[in-house]
Amino acid sequence: MRLLFILSLACFSTLSSAGEIKYAKAEHEGNDYRLNLTMEVDAGQEDLVALLTDHENFHQLSAVMIESGLVPDAPEDTTRRRLVVKTCIVFFCFRVIMVEDVEQFPEGRLVAVMVPEQSDFITGRAEWHVKPLGPGRSEIVYGFNLQPDFWVPPGIGPFILKRKMIKEAKTSILTMESLAKDGYMGSE
Repeated sequence: MRLLFILSLACFSTLSSAGEIKYAKAEHEGNDYRLNLTMEVDAGQEDLVALLTDHENFHQLSAVMIESGLVPDAPEDTTRRRLVVKTCIVFFCFRVIMVEDVEQFPEGRLVAVMVPEQSDFITGRAEWHVKPLGPGRSEIVYGFNLQPDFWVPPGIGPFILKRKMIKEAKTSILTMESLAKDGYMGSE
């Protein structure tokens, strides 16, 4: 299951210095997996939202994301993003596809809802809320709920998941800070 956290954290990744995780909780019940994180990042809200909505370059936020882009035949007025994630947990390696409809709301809030018929998940929803804390500093509240449509090996206990989750989150925070440091310009 730890892999699911990494999958959604593939939405983050970095190499800077001062970002920190304020809260992290991962849970699973049956085939449902939930993650909630609160992080403080040395980057402005506008730059972070630009990173999270640069769908063609979204894969640069995490080493486990190998591909990202917009789905060309998405319904009208829909931002549909496709992510390909490849990672290993212990000796279990996998590649999964996540297709999600992404909606941007005011005040730094984004919601991504899984499109099950095009994804390796039965259901899924992720939400980011990027809140300014002051000049060049923001808080990211991130949560997801996923139900994979693939086998997750038992025995990869909560301890391994939590450890891997914290490591991936820290790496993502640093990547985001690095990319946003001088004002993220996107794919211009």
